[in-house]
Amino acid sequence: MYISKVIVRNFRNFHNAVFKFQKGINTLIGENATGKTNILYAIRLLIDSNLPIRATQLSETDFNRALECWKGHWIIISLEFDDLSSSEEEQILACHGIKHMDEDSKSGTYTFYFRPNKAIRQKLYMLSNDAKKNKEKLEELLREISIDEYQGTFLCRGTADFSDDNMYKTYVGDFDKIEFPDPEDPATDQLGCPTPQVLSLPKEVSCTFVKALRDVMSELKYSKNNSLIKLLRG
Repeated sequence: MYISKVIVRNFRNFHNAVFKFQKGINTLIGENATGKTNILYAIRLLIDSNLPIRATQLSETDFNRALECWKGHWIIISLEFDDLSSSEEEQILACHGIKHMDEDSKSGTYTFYFRPNKAIRQKLYMLSNDAKKNKEKLEELLREISIDEYQGTFLCRGTADFSDDNMYKTYVGDFDKIEFPDPEDPATDQLGCPTPQVLSLPKEVSCTFVKALRDVMSELKYSKNNSLIKLLRG
C-alpha cells in the first residue's frame, strides 16, 4: 500500500490543504517557510514510531493562524491509502463500499483528530440547542477552554472529506450560526471507527525520516551531546 492523499485542516501553515501522491517517488517543492517540513511532520504523527507518544498532544501554536480563535476548532490530519492488500492488517483501514461489502477494498483511511474533550463538545451542542443562540454565551464558553481540555484520537475507515467546508461545519461546528453536532452521535460512517488494539499503524508502515541538512549542520555545530562529534573527537 502507499499514501495516495493527505488532508490537513488547521495545522500550522495549513488552514485547509490537500496533497495527492502517486505510487513511487514524490517530491514536495516550495520556498522556505511554506510548510514542507510541517506537512512531513503531519504525516509522521500518524505513521512514525520514532516520535514520542506525547507528540500527539499538540499546543496552541500548532493551530493555523488564519483561525480567529483556535478554541473549539479541530486539527485534522487524514491519510488515504491505496492498493491495500487482502491482509487482515491492511483491510482494517479499508473503506468498504455498500455494494461490495464481500470484496476486499483497495483504499482506506487513517485519521488523527485533535479536538476538545467530550464534555466541552457537549456544552457546545447544548448551546446550539438554545433557542436564543446567544453569541456572547458562545464567546464566554470558548474563553474558558484550555489546551489541556483537548485530546487526540486516531480513527480508521473515515469517509468524511474535511477539505469541504460544509463537511467541517457539520462534524466540527458552525461558529457563525452556533450549530454544533451531538457528541453522543458516533458518526462512525463519516468520522471513522477506533482502530482495533491489534493494529498499530506505525508498526505496519515503514517510515524513515532524514533531517534537513541545515538541521544536521546546526546539531553538529551546537549540540554538545552529538554522537558524531564524540566519534570524530575520539
